[in-house]
Amino acid sequence: MIEATAPATESREQIKPGEWRYEDYLNLPDDGRRYDIIEGILYISNTPNFDHQYTVMEIAFHLKSFVNQNQLGYVLTAPFEIHLSEKTRPVQPDVFFIGAERGLVRGAKYFNGPPDLVVEVLSPSTRRVDTIDQIPCL
Repeated sequence: MIEATAPATESREQIKPGEWRYEDYLNLPDDGRRYDIIEGILYISNTPNFDHQYTVMEIAFHLKSFVNQNQLGYVLTAPFEIHLSEKTRPVQPDVFFIGAERGLVRGAKYFNGPPDLVVEVLSPSTRRVDTIDQIPCL
């Protein structure tokens, strides 16, 4: 995952770290990359490799089986937006669980607030961001 200071919207020629907004995110290209904004900084991830996606699916499958058996809520994978705060949105965890009582509804485009469980699968290209950067929770 790399930190970006690339050009974004037409209204802002160059966006500085710490100044990225959700509105800027909405103007990014749909190019297969995953974009996260954490504390106003844009992070860009390339398409994951086989090992990463295989691990994500194994975790999601087993977690979803348990959650469904016990009617606990929802297990989802990226890409799906989580909005933690005004300056930290969207983030797209690899796998996450949201309890049934939390109000996630079918058709939702994003979820406001921290999930009950987040799983990030580490890859060499994302290890620094996934293990060092702290994402504030509400």
